[in-house]
Amino acid sequence: VHRDDCTGVMLPPMYEVYPHLYFHAGDMNEFFSAKMQNVYNYVKMTNWTGGYEISQPEQLVGYFTEDAGLNAYYAYAHLYMPFWMNCEKYGLTTCQMRGEAFYYFHQQLLAHYNLHRMANYLPEQDDFDWEQPIEYAYNPDLMYHTGDYFPARPAGQSLSSIKSYTVEDIKAIEYRIKEAIDSGFVLGKDGNKIPITNYLKGINLLGNIVEGNQDSVNNRYYGAYTTMLRNLFALIMDPTMEHGVAPGVIGHYETALRDPAFYYYTQYIVDFFKQYKDNLPYYRSEDLYYSGVAVKDVAVDKLVTYFDLFDIDVTNAVDFASLDEMEQYEYVAKAMRLNHQPFSYKVKVASNKQTSAVVRVFLGPNTDYIFSNFYGDQASDVYYGHHTADLERLREYFVELDRFPVQLKSGDNLIERESRQFTATVGDSASFKSLLKSAESGHVYSSNVDYHCGFPDRLVLPIGHKAGVPYTLFVMVTPYEASPEVHANTLYSCNGLMTALDNRP
Repeated sequence: VHRDDCTGVMLPPMYEVYPHLYFHAGDMNEFFSAKMQNVYNYVKMTNWTGGYEISQPEQLVGYFTEDAGLNAYYAYAHLYMPFWMNCEKYGLTTCQMRGEAFYYFHQQLLAHYNLHRMANYLPEQDDFDWEQPIEYAYNPDLMYHTGDYFPARPAGQSLSSIKSYTVEDIKAIEYRIKEAIDSGFVLGKDGNKIPITNYLKGINLLGNIVEGNQDSVNNRYYGAYTTMLRNLFALIMDPTMEHGVAPGVIGHYETALRDPAFYYYTQYIVDFFKQYKDNLPYYRSEDLYYSGVAVKDVAVDKLVTYFDLFDIDVTNAVDFASLDEMEQYEYVAKAMRLNHQPFSYKVKVASNKQTSAVVRVFLGPNTDYIFSNFYGDQASDVYYGHHTADLERLREYFVELDRFPVQLKSGDNLIERESRQFTATVGDSASFKSLLKSAESGHVYSSNVDYHCGFPDRLVLPIGHKAGVPYTLFVMVTPYEASPEVHANTLYSCNGLMTALDNRP
């Protein structure tokens, strides 16, 4: 995806290339059966619950965690910037923000997840604890292409050492990372101390060692922490691989988001960066104040969410003797997906000068919900009540919707944006067949090379309720002060926004 001669080439949606990783095994078996019976056209209504009763709270947000588009987004993000890729080795010159992008990508993903938890009367995600067994049970009901099933995990499982390394090995690396955070420097390969107290450079260095990517300043000392921890979760049912149990869904980027345990340990990793930020000096008023510019008013349309049906071609899940035979068949999975009606917002900005600025828009909670018994009356949209939220505590659950440059004139300015213009989200990917037709006609390139790789626009709003759910829309305007290096960085659209725009965090 980084080759010059592939610039602009649009990849097919992952859920059409590997449908078995995105749909329940029971659904896939029906398509296999249709092929064996020579049924040329087959349509199947799928269900993110897999036909099972909801037996634990986390299943209430299954419409989010099991969403094919969301899981494909996560897989594509790692395809664009895999942990094993060294930017210098492959001649990539736009990796200045790689470590920060790793943090922001996972922090925003976790914020979206927590907003959906709150919308379902669930508490925020708690932290992983080495000393406690994993309380989240999960049965993915997915199968590998070989026909082997992904293993289920009962509640109460504990992490164990695996063949490649022990739990103590990972704890030792974790200690070194936390020591770097508290000391304010990381150790280079020659033992030199590299300061991380400058935020713009420091969080990038920290992000690289936490991910354990090939741009880390010292891979030998800091290891591959995130990958190692992920593997412990993936192999939890057979850590020594003595019984031939396949790795769990967390072991694959295409399926990891489905498992509640993913958010359990991701919260733990994101907290490293929270600890790092807590050690930094407070912002000064001059760091945040935009002299002569003020946001006067913000208005937004009524926000409405709903579920719709989406057809996904899953023909690739079935084996065929030849391409000619495959072209005779068409297998379609109908998926119920969360969506929202298009909406717009307006921002009134007063300025005493003509100036270039960047507008950032965030959505987050403004109430704490009193969650109740998860299988009880809440299904009937009973309004449980709320109290004023502690925004200091909940600010980490704000998601960035939009970020764009604007030219402010002297006087009053009215800025209006539609949801389809959001820079933090993308629409549905073009289908495999439509891309194939485009290629055959000679139209294989897109001016927006990252259109297929971004957070799904459909999921940008948490699920609503009949009684309504209050949220906070936060808007900030800052000076447009882009350095050439930052402005040129378009590599991380998969991990956050389409463009960096400026040199701010």
